[in-house]
Amino acid sequence: MDYTKFLGKKEEAVLAYLGGPFVHAKDRRLRIEEPRPSIGFHRFEIKGRSARALAPDDSPDLAGLPRVRGHHVRGWLTRAELRDPKERVLGLERIQLVPAEEPAPFSVVRARRWYSGDQVFESLDFDGEVEEAARLRLERLEPLGDMKGVPASLRLAYGVALALAVAERMTIPLSVREAAAAGPRVAEGGEAIARELVTALAARRAEEVDRARIAAIVAGRRPREPVTAYPARPRDNPTLDNAHVRAEIALDGARARMLSSRHLGHGNLEVAFEFMGERFISVVDAITLQVYDSGVCLAGADELVTLDSLPGVIREAIDDDLLVITRR
Repeated sequence: MDYTKFLGKKEEAVLAYLGGPFVHAKDRRLRIEEPRPSIGFHRFEIKGRSARALAPDDSPDLAGLPRVRGHHVRGWLTRAELRDPKERVLGLERIQLVPAEEPAPFSVVRARRWYSGDQVFESLDFDGEVEEAARLRLERLEPLGDMKGVPASLRLAYGVALALAVAERMTIPLSVREAAAAGPRVAEGGEAIARELVTALAARRAEEVDRARIAAIVAGRRPREPVTAYPARPRDNPTLDNAHVRAEIALDGARARMLSSRHLGHGNLEVAFEFMGERFISVVDAITLQVYDSGVCLAGADELVTLDSLPGVIREAIDDDLLVITRR
Protein backbone atom coordinates (compact mmCIF):
# COMPACT_ATOMS: atom_id res chain seq x y z
CA MET A 1 0.00 0.00 0.00
CA ASP A 2 1.26 3.46 -0.91
CA TYR A 3 0.81 5.42 2.36
CA THR A 4 2.08 8.65 0.76
CA LYS A 5 -1.20 8.89 -1.18
CA PHE A 6 -3.18 8.53 2.03
CA LEU A 7 -1.12 11.17 3.84
CA GLY A 8 -1.60 13.62 0.98
CA LYS A 9 -5.36 13.08 0.81
CA LYS A 10 -7.47 16.23 0.72
CA GLU A 11 -11.13 16.65 1.62
CA GLU A 12 -13.59 19.50 2.02
CA ALA A 13 -16.03 20.25 4.83
CA VAL A 14 -18.17 23.13 6.06
CA LEU A 15 -17.11 24.01 9.61
CA ALA A 16 -17.75 26.77 12.13
CA TYR A 17 -14.74 29.04 12.63
CA LEU A 18 -15.05 30.86 15.96
CA GLY A 19 -11.64 32.51 16.17
CA GLY A 20 -8.17 31.45 17.26
CA PRO A 21 -5.61 29.19 15.58
CA PHE A 22 -7.86 26.13 15.26
CA VAL A 23 -11.13 24.95 13.76
CA HIS A 24 -12.90 21.86 15.10
CA ALA A 25 -14.26 19.00 13.01
CA LYS A 26 -16.16 15.98 14.33
CA ASP A 27 -13.13 13.83 14.99
CA ARG A 28 -10.17 16.22 15.25
CA ARG A 29 -8.91 19.72 15.82
CA LEU A 30 -7.35 21.37 12.78
CA ARG A 31 -4.80 24.16 12.66
CA ILE A 32 -5.87 27.04 10.42
CA GLU A 33 -3.55 28.01 7.60
CA GLU A 34 -2.99 31.73 7.17
CA PRO A 35 -4.74 33.94 6.35
CA ARG A 36 -7.42 33.17 8.90
CA PRO A 37 -11.04 33.62 7.77
CA SER A 38 -13.72 35.80 9.34
CA ILE A 39 -15.91 34.39 12.09
CA GLY A 40 -18.65 32.15 10.68
CA PHE A 41 -19.25 29.03 8.64
CA HIS A 42 -16.71 28.37 5.90
CA ARG A 43 -15.87 25.62 3.48
CA PHE A 44 -12.42 24.29 4.34
CA GLU A 45 -9.94 22.20 2.46
CA ILE A 46 -8.58 19.67 4.97
CA LYS A 47 -5.24 17.94 4.65
CA GLY A 48 -3.99 15.93 7.59
CA ARG A 49 -4.23 18.17 10.67
CA SER A 50 -4.42 21.44 8.73
CA ALA A 51 -7.34 23.33 7.22
CA ARG A 52 -7.40 26.09 4.63
CA ALA A 53 -10.46 28.33 4.32
CA LEU A 54 -11.88 28.37 0.79
CA ALA A 55 -15.01 30.51 1.03
CA PRO A 56 -17.85 31.47 3.40
CA ASP A 57 -20.75 29.01 3.34
CA ASP A 58 -24.18 28.42 4.80
CA SER A 59 -24.62 26.49 8.02
CA PRO A 60 -24.48 22.73 7.57
CA ASP A 61 -27.14 20.43 9.02
CA LEU A 62 -26.69 20.65 12.80
CA ALA A 63 -29.27 17.98 13.67
CA GLY A 64 -26.67 15.48 14.86
CA LEU A 65 -25.21 17.82 17.50
CA PRO A 66 -26.45 18.04 21.12
CA ARG A 67 -29.27 20.56 21.41
CA VAL A 68 -29.71 23.19 24.11
CA ARG A 69 -32.77 25.34 24.64
CA GLY A 70 -33.04 28.45 26.80
CA HIS A 71 -33.70 32.19 26.98
CA HIS A 72 -31.69 34.82 25.16
CA VAL A 73 -30.08 37.83 26.83
CA ARG A 74 -27.45 40.02 25.14
CA GLY A 75 -26.02 37.21 23.00
CA TRP A 76 -26.06 34.66 25.83
CA LEU A 77 -28.33 31.72 26.57
CA THR A 78 -29.66 30.91 30.04
CA ARG A 79 -30.99 27.48 30.87
CA ALA A 80 -31.99 25.38 33.85
CA GLU A 81 -31.36 21.66 34.23
CA LEU A 82 -31.78 19.05 36.91
CA ARG A 83 -28.49 17.38 37.87
CA ASP A 84 -30.36 15.12 40.26
CA PRO A 85 -34.01 14.97 41.39
CA LYS A 86 -33.38 17.59 44.08
CA GLU A 87 -30.90 20.05 42.56
CA ARG A 88 -31.75 22.51 39.77
CA VAL A 89 -28.67 24.12 38.23
CA LEU A 90 -28.74 27.35 36.24
CA GLY A 91 -26.47 27.62 33.22
CA LEU A 92 -25.19 30.59 31.24
CA GLU A 93 -23.32 30.29 27.95
CA ARG A 94 -22.51 32.62 25.10
CA ILE A 95 -24.22 31.81 21.80
CA GLN A 96 -21.86 31.90 18.83
CA LEU A 97 -22.90 32.97 15.32
CA VAL A 98 -26.04 34.83 16.39
CA PRO A 99 -27.86 36.32 13.34
CA ALA A 100 -27.27 39.96 12.40
CA GLU A 101 -30.83 40.66 13.59
CA GLU A 102 -30.30 40.01 17.28
CA PRO A 103 -33.15 38.10 18.97
CA ALA A 104 -35.39 40.11 21.28
CA PRO A 105 -34.68 39.89 25.01
CA PHE A 106 -35.86 36.59 26.50
CA SER A 107 -36.52 34.97 23.11
CA VAL A 108 -36.57 31.20 23.35
CA VAL A 109 -33.43 30.06 21.52
CA ARG A 110 -32.31 26.68 20.25
CA ALA A 111 -28.57 26.15 19.97
CA ARG A 112 -26.32 23.21 19.11
CA ARG A 113 -23.07 22.33 20.84
CA TRP A 114 -20.34 22.45 18.19
CA TYR A 115 -17.42 20.03 18.28
CA SER A 116 -15.33 22.67 20.09
CA GLY A 117 -17.84 22.79 22.95
CA ASP A 118 -19.22 26.20 21.91
CA GLN A 119 -22.95 26.80 21.56
CA VAL A 120 -23.86 27.68 17.96
CA PHE A 121 -27.18 29.40 17.19
CA GLU A 122 -29.70 27.21 15.40
CA SER A 123 -33.15 28.80 15.52
CA LEU A 124 -35.78 30.64 17.55
CA ASP A 125 -38.77 28.96 19.17
CA PHE A 126 -42.15 30.59 19.65
CA ASP A 127 -42.35 32.89 22.65
CA GLY A 128 -45.12 32.58 25.19
CA GLU A 129 -47.09 35.19 27.11
CA VAL A 130 -44.59 35.06 29.99
CA GLU A 131 -41.68 36.19 27.74
CA GLU A 132 -43.69 39.13 26.40
CA ALA A 133 -44.80 40.11 29.91
CA ALA A 134 -41.16 40.03 31.05
CA ARG A 135 -40.15 42.40 28.22
CA LEU A 136 -42.79 44.88 29.30
CA ARG A 137 -41.58 44.79 32.89
CA LEU A 138 -37.99 45.29 31.73
CA GLU A 139 -38.99 48.49 29.92
CA ARG A 140 -40.25 49.83 33.25
CA LEU A 141 -37.32 48.37 35.25
CA GLU A 142 -39.81 46.50 37.39
CA PRO A 143 -39.03 43.25 39.25
CA LEU A 144 -40.59 39.96 38.23
CA GLY A 145 -41.54 39.49 41.86
CA ASP A 146 -44.38 37.01 42.20
CA MET A 147 -45.17 36.85 38.48
CA LYS A 148 -46.57 33.38 37.79
CA GLY A 149 -45.21 30.79 35.38
CA VAL A 150 -41.66 32.17 35.13
CA PRO A 151 -39.13 29.37 34.47
CA ALA A 152 -35.77 29.55 36.22
CA SER A 153 -33.93 30.23 32.96
CA LEU A 154 -36.13 33.26 32.24
CA ARG A 155 -35.72 34.54 35.80
CA LEU A 156 -31.92 34.46 35.41
CA ALA A 157 -32.08 36.11 31.98
CA TYR A 158 -34.37 38.83 33.35
CA GLY A 159 -32.07 39.56 36.30
CA VAL A 160 -29.10 39.88 33.95
CA ALA A 161 -30.98 42.16 31.54
CA LEU A 162 -32.29 44.38 34.33
CA ALA A 163 -28.85 44.71 35.95
CA LEU A 164 -27.30 45.65 32.58
CA ALA A 165 -30.03 48.20 31.90
CA VAL A 166 -29.51 49.84 35.30
CA ALA A 167 -25.73 49.84 34.86
CA GLU A 168 -26.08 51.60 31.51
CA ARG A 169 -28.21 54.32 33.11
CA MET A 170 -25.55 54.69 35.81
CA THR A 171 -22.84 54.75 33.07
CA ILE A 172 -20.95 51.98 34.89
CA PRO A 173 -19.62 49.06 32.80
CA LEU A 174 -21.10 45.68 33.63
CA SER A 175 -20.68 42.34 31.87
CA VAL A 176 -23.18 39.51 31.58
CA ARG A 177 -21.00 37.25 33.74
CA GLU A 178 -20.77 39.90 36.48
CA ALA A 179 -24.52 40.45 36.39
CA ALA A 180 -25.33 36.73 36.45
CA ALA A 181 -23.95 36.25 39.97
CA ALA A 182 -26.96 38.12 41.38
CA GLY A 183 -29.35 37.51 38.47
CA PRO A 184 -32.19 35.74 40.32
CA ARG A 185 -31.93 38.19 43.24
CA VAL A 186 -32.14 41.18 40.89
CA ALA A 187 -35.12 39.65 39.09
CA GLU A 188 -36.87 39.31 42.43
CA GLY A 189 -35.93 42.70 43.91
CA GLY A 190 -35.83 44.91 40.84
CA GLU A 191 -34.01 48.18 40.23
CA ALA A 192 -33.01 48.79 43.86
CA ILE A 193 -31.13 45.46 44.07
CA ALA A 194 -29.55 46.09 40.66
CA ARG A 195 -28.24 49.47 41.83
CA GLU A 196 -26.74 47.86 44.93
CA LEU A 197 -24.98 45.29 42.76
CA VAL A 198 -23.59 47.85 40.30
CA THR A 199 -22.50 50.25 43.06
CA ALA A 200 -20.68 47.45 44.95
CA LEU A 201 -18.85 46.32 41.79
CA ALA A 202 -17.81 49.89 41.00
CA ALA A 203 -16.43 50.26 44.54
CA ARG A 204 -14.42 47.04 44.25
CA ARG A 205 -12.97 48.18 40.93
CA ALA A 206 -11.97 51.52 42.43
CA GLU A 207 -10.25 49.71 45.31
CA GLU A 208 -8.35 47.53 42.85
CA VAL A 209 -7.24 50.51 40.78
CA ASP A 210 -6.08 52.33 43.92
CA ARG A 211 -4.22 49.23 45.13
CA ALA A 212 -2.41 48.95 41.78
CA ARG A 213 -1.52 52.66 41.84
CA ILE A 214 -0.06 52.43 45.35
CA ALA A 215 1.88 49.28 44.45
CA ALA A 216 3.36 51.04 41.41
CA ILE A 217 4.40 54.04 43.52
CA VAL A 218 6.03 51.80 46.12
CA ALA A 219 7.83 49.69 43.50
CA GLY A 220 8.90 52.66 41.42
CA ARG A 221 9.07 50.41 38.38
CA ARG A 222 7.68 47.15 37.11
CA PRO A 223 9.29 44.03 38.64
CA ARG A 224 12.55 42.89 37.03
CA GLU A 225 12.41 39.38 38.46
CA PRO A 226 8.96 37.79 38.09
CA VAL A 227 7.78 35.57 40.91
CA THR A 228 6.78 32.79 38.51
CA ALA A 229 8.05 32.50 34.95
CA TYR A 230 6.14 30.91 32.12
CA PRO A 231 7.78 27.51 31.53
CA ALA A 232 8.72 28.06 27.92
CA ARG A 233 10.39 25.16 26.17
CA PRO A 234 14.02 25.83 25.17
CA ARG A 235 13.22 25.50 21.48
CA ASP A 236 10.62 28.27 21.80
CA ASN A 237 13.39 30.85 22.28
CA PRO A 238 11.02 33.47 23.75
CA THR A 239 11.41 36.90 22.15
CA LEU A 240 9.29 40.01 21.79
CA ASP A 241 8.62 39.04 18.17
CA ASN A 242 7.09 35.66 19.01
CA ALA A 243 5.23 36.85 22.12
CA HIS A 244 1.86 36.77 20.31
CA VAL A 245 2.33 33.14 19.26
CA ARG A 246 3.46 32.02 22.72
CA ALA A 247 0.54 33.85 24.37
CA GLU A 248 -1.88 32.14 22.00
CA ILE A 249 -0.37 28.72 22.79
CA ALA A 250 -0.58 29.39 26.54
CA LEU A 251 -4.24 30.42 26.33
CA ASP A 252 -5.16 27.55 24.06
CA GLY A 253 -3.68 25.12 26.58
CA ALA A 254 -5.95 26.66 29.22
CA ARG A 255 -9.03 26.32 26.95
CA ALA A 256 -9.22 30.05 26.30
CA ARG A 257 -9.38 31.69 22.87
CA MET A 258 -6.95 34.44 21.90
CA LEU A 259 -8.62 37.46 20.30
CA SER A 260 -5.77 39.94 19.85
CA SER A 261 -2.57 41.28 21.37
CA ARG A 262 -0.40 44.38 21.15
CA HIS A 263 2.94 45.51 22.55
CA LEU A 264 2.70 48.32 25.10
CA GLY A 265 6.43 49.03 25.30
CA HIS A 266 8.84 48.31 28.16
CA GLY A 267 8.42 44.57 27.54
CA ASN A 268 4.69 44.53 28.27
CA LEU A 269 2.08 42.76 26.13
CA GLU A 270 -1.65 43.46 26.24
CA VAL A 271 -3.67 40.33 25.51
CA ALA A 272 -7.40 40.15 24.78
CA PHE A 273 -8.96 36.70 25.07
CA GLU A 274 -12.28 34.94 25.47
CA PHE A 275 -12.92 32.45 28.25
CA MET A 276 -16.23 30.88 29.28
CA GLY A 277 -17.90 33.22 26.80
CA GLU A 278 -16.57 36.41 28.44
CA ARG A 279 -13.94 38.79 27.04
CA PHE A 280 -10.94 39.70 29.19
CA ILE A 281 -7.94 42.02 28.72
CA SER A 282 -4.71 41.38 30.61
CA VAL A 283 -1.21 42.87 30.61
CA VAL A 284 1.64 40.37 30.81
CA ASP A 285 5.40 40.27 30.51
CA ALA A 286 6.11 39.64 26.83
CA ILE A 287 8.97 37.22 27.59
CA THR A 288 7.77 35.24 30.62
CA LEU A 289 4.00 35.76 30.19
CA GLN A 290 3.78 36.59 33.89
CA VAL A 291 0.64 38.60 34.61
CA TYR A 292 1.10 42.22 35.72
CA ASP A 293 -2.56 43.26 35.38
CA SER A 294 -5.03 40.40 35.08
CA GLY A 295 -7.98 42.63 34.18
CA VAL A 296 -10.00 41.06 37.00
CA CYS A 297 -9.94 41.59 40.75
CA LEU A 298 -7.40 39.17 42.26
CA ALA A 299 -6.95 41.02 45.56
CA GLY A 300 -3.41 42.07 44.66
CA ALA A 301 -2.22 38.60 43.63
CA ASP A 302 -1.82 39.34 39.90
CA GLU A 303 1.95 38.81 39.92
CA LEU A 304 1.51 35.29 41.32
CA VAL A 305 -0.30 34.25 38.13
CA THR A 306 0.95 33.44 34.63
CA LEU A 307 -1.09 33.69 31.45
CA ASP A 308 -1.53 29.92 31.21
CA SER A 309 -2.92 29.72 34.76
CA LEU A 310 -5.07 32.88 34.62
CA PRO A 311 -8.14 31.23 33.00
CA GLY A 312 -8.24 28.71 35.84
CA VAL A 313 -8.27 31.55 38.37
CA ILE A 314 -11.03 33.28 36.43
CA ARG A 315 -13.06 30.07 36.34
CA GLU A 316 -12.82 29.82 40.13
CA ALA A 317 -14.03 33.42 40.48
CA ILE A 318 -16.99 32.70 38.18
CA ASP A 319 -17.89 29.50 40.02
CA ASP A 320 -17.78 31.37 43.35
CA ASP A 321 -19.83 34.31 41.95
CA LEU A 322 -16.92 36.67 42.69
CA LEU A 323 -15.99 37.86 39.18
CA VAL A 324 -15.14 41.58 39.00
CA ILE A 325 -13.72 42.81 35.69
CA THR A 326 -11.38 45.82 35.96
CA ARG A 327 -10.12 46.24 32.35
CA ARG A 328 -12.32 46.59 29.25
